[in-house]
Amino acid sequence: MFGMPKLLIFVLLLTACIPQANADSHPDIGNNNSPWASALRVIDLADSPTPAYDITAVYLRQAEDALQIRIDLLDFKNPNDIYLDIRIADDAALQESALIIHIPTQSIAIRFSLDPELATVIVEIPLSQIPTHFTLDVTTPEDEIKGLTLDGPYPAQTAPLLLTFYDTFGARTPAEALRSWDGAHTGPRGERHGLKHLLEAVEKYQVPVVLLDLKEPENLSALDAMGVLAHIQHLQASDLLVLPDQSEEEPIFGFPTSPFSWGGNSRWGTLSPQLTFAFSSEPTHFYQPILSKTTIIPVVKETQTTEPYPNGPSLDVRRQLLETALNPDEKDILVLGGSLRHTTWGSPDMVGATMAYFASRPYIHILTADDLIRFPSKYGKPKLQSPPIDGFAESLEMHYQNMTQPVLEFAENWDGAHLSSCGNDIDKDQLPECILANDQYLAILDPQGARLVYLFSVKRDRFSGYRHQLIGPSWQVAVGLSNPALWDISAGEAADPGAYPGAFADLDDPFRPYEPRIEGESLVFTSLDGTRSKTFKITNIGLEVVYATQETVRTQIPLLVDPWMRFTPGWAENYVYEITPNGIRWGLGNSLMVDLHAEGVVLSLAKGPVTMRAFNESLSLLSSPEDPDFNYPPGFRVPFPMAIVEASLEDGYHLRIELR
Repeated sequence: MFGMPKLLIFVLLLTACIPQANADSHPDIGNNNSPWASALRVIDLADSPTPAYDITAVYLRQAEDALQIRIDLLDFKNPNDIYLDIRIADDAALQESALIIHIPTQSIAIRFSLDPELATVIVEIPLSQIPTHFTLDVTTPEDEIKGLTLDGPYPAQTAPLLLTFYDTFGARTPAEALRSWDGAHTGPRGERHGLKHLLEAVEKYQVPVVLLDLKEPENLSALDAMGVLAHIQHLQASDLLVLPDQSEEEPIFGFPTSPFSWGGNSRWGTLSPQLTFAFSSEPTHFYQPILSKTTIIPVVKETQTTEPYPNGPSLDVRRQLLETALNPDEKDILVLGGSLRHTTWGSPDMVGATMAYFASRPYIHILTADDLIRFPSKYGKPKLQSPPIDGFAESLEMHYQNMTQPVLEFAENWDGAHLSSCGNDIDKDQLPECILANDQYLAILDPQGARLVYLFSVKRDRFSGYRHQLIGPSWQVAVGLSNPALWDISAGEAADPGAYPGAFADLDDPFRPYEPRIEGESLVFTSLDGTRSKTFKITNIGLEVVYATQETVRTQIPLLVDPWMRFTPGWAENYVYEITPNGIRWGLGNSLMVDLHAEGVVLSLAKGPVTMRAFNESLSLLSSPEDPDFNYPPGFRVPFPMAIVEASLEDGYHLRIELR
């Protein structure tokens, strides 16, 4: 067929004339399901000094009336950087001149496309110009691949790739949830950033990932409130998300128990399932310690040399993928990912280009949950490394947990007995608290600020009692609300100045010392200078508070109604508020409401001497990207699942808290 003179097709091409693919329309995305998978003929190490001259893979296939040749290069940003020769020789007529094609070309007969994002060149040559049996060579000024045939063997090498992420989501307030989901200017380079963009790339390019800490109960609760949890469950059911268990508690929100655990969170320690993710000194292999049934799956700390860039993976990552594919060790693996919050894996333009690149290379095998279960491991015990957590934040959280848990246990064990005392250190902070209780209500108060820190109730029927919580401090559900520079763990309950430390704290001095005394069924707190006093009284219908003050006092009432309900599907929709003739009603509209009644004062939600802001004011806004110029409602920064009542109180102010 090559009886013609030697043919050289070589035409200089202007950039504007080059057909280019768009990342949104790649026809070959799909990894091993790609139509190019069976066309792969060779994988080559990245060993040329110029990325645009470095051939990393070549594919051959026959499609309709043309021979299609795909050439993967290490990288190129400008199509004018391409300098590529393709030589096709007839095996049956070795003495005949070969067909030589130079890319770029403007030949009408030779169609080609260049995709700088995927670093691929695709050439189509009419079959009329191709011999029945041929040998194909591809060369650049610095690299060459020779002797390829259409029916040649498919390379057996693969690059096992594991994508694992931690710091995936923040869930203390609606503001934090939106910023970590689809935040404005929150990325490492000031770009839009968030979990949403990683998940969109995962779904679009069908690239499975591991989200190590997403299954923390607080995260799932906030995602449910945002209305996106069902989609995350769909992605998991589609084998695109691996969500390790965070604790040994029962699964919530319908998620099945995972065969994987995440041991990077020191709050839970290392769990006992057979497959545990952990930071390892040997990040290229799974390890199974001798005489142990636990397999350690490595997690890495991302660096700037391996995180995504606007044009896709870094050159280091591309080289590592090729090295992994060509490594004869079948147990060798490449692990990428790291902190989602602090890397560009949450940046839409960068993560999309990177996932498109991974999906376009058939030799990259991105591991699913089933792959992880079956993947071979080495015997031995690697040195496990400390997780890159914020130790100060972890200490603050543990500090408040140590004070909260004893109180919750005390309330759980309370049997409805009448109590009236001020000598017990219930929260174990080395300072005494006061207790008021009848057979219906339990109030725990602190002389430091004369604060009603907790209020519980028992709603009784003929056979049993159901314990409810009505009021609580914000650190029971969210820790670290203020600037970390202001934290002081030595300050006890005042360690986080941004916390809501209970009801009726004086905003001008929340921990001002008061002297307590019990008067019959009442507890009276008097400031040391005698200018303020607060009287608390437990009744059969709730709690009454009376102020005596020489000046107007601004205070807050953090309503925390059955906070454990936020771990049930659709929970956020159940919290509602109402305006009553003399007050405000807040709580679970289908079961439990707290009434605030004021005598002589009109309560309102937005103005007047008493106002209220609640976490659910902004839920409808969480479906849109964060807008730094938008005036979000006051409840945007209130912790899930709280409402904060704020009041200006004068002498003789009388407030009742009742359960409905």
